[in-house]
This record gives sequence, structure tokens and C-alpha cells, in this order.
Amino acid sequence: MEIIDLAWNENTSKRFSNPLFPRGVRIRGLIIGKSGCGKRNLLLNFLLRDGWLDYDNLYIFGKSLFQPEYVILKKAYEEQLPKDLLLRLFDNQNKIIQVKILNINSILVNIVSYVNGIEKPIIYSFFPNVSPGYKIIETPPSVVYLPITLDAIYSMETTLTDQNGRELNLRGENITIRFHVREV
Repeated sequence: MEIIDLAWNENTSKRFSNPLFPRGVRIRGLIIGKSGCGKRNLLLNFLLRDGWLDYDNLYIFGKSLFQPEYVILKKAYEEQLPKDLLLRLFDNQNKIIQVKILNINSILVNIVSYVNGIEKPIIYSFFPNVSPGYKIIETPPSVVYLPITLDAIYSMETTLTDQNGRELNLRGENITIRFHVREV
């Protein structure tokens, strides 16, 4: 009969997670709690804080994966961003500009819009109804024909700005804006 050494050897078990978790054991867990109790915050701490939880595979299931934190997390892992950069992003989120209103501006149309008492060439404004990173499809509820101030159109410039009048950085994304011009 062969005797096998079954003594626990601290050196053979490499730690991949927080000291509170057992060594060498793959962890599967559920984070359960009522709405607003901090489940998402706990999960983000587990995933992003150095030494809290190391992992090779990650699966997240939930009914609220459309929320900005999960969208950003998914995109960051797809792009293989390191944890420290992603953590810095969440730490500085109040410094990141959040677009609440999209304004479509054009100097081609003879219309005066006012924003906080200042004239602006805004021809349409709307609230984005999707989280960052998702495609926005917006159709005006009714078509309004506005007078054009030129006899001929040689070029046309249209800009997209946020609620503060800052031009949006689309990071190379394509945008399609359709104008329908008709003769009166």
C-alpha cells in the first residue's frame, strides 16, 4: 500500500485573491440585496481595487446591465484596459462631461434660438435616451420647414453641441443628419 503525503503545504498554493478568501479555490458568488443598498458599488470594488479579487474569467448577470457603470466596465474589459486606469476613470467621473442635451446647430437656416438669453443657431435639441456607447436614433416628432437665407447652397456646416454649447468629440464615430430642402 502506497502512502501519499497529504500535508498542507503553504508554498504550493499560490494566492490569486484577497486573504479573506480561501487559497487556490475558485470563487463563485452572488451579491444580493435590496435596491440602493450598494451591490453595484461592492462589485466595482471587488473588480477594480488592487488585491481585492484577481480573476481570469468574469461573468456578470443582472437586470440592470444597461446602467453606465456596467456599460463602461464591459467596454473597458473588451479593450483590455488595466484595472488602475479603469479605477481612475470611476474616481474622476465627476470631472467627465456628461451630455444631457444634444443640440444640432446650422448657420444655413435663418432661425434664432435662445439659450440662457444668448442667440444660438440651434435647429433641433433632444435628450439622449441611451447610455454612453450606444447608438442614438432620433427622429423629430414633426417636420418643420425653416427659411434658408441663401439663393444657392455651396457648402453647409452642421455641429453637434452639448447643453453648455461645447462641440462634442465623437472620437471618429460616424454621424448621419438628414436635411430635407424643398423649393417654395
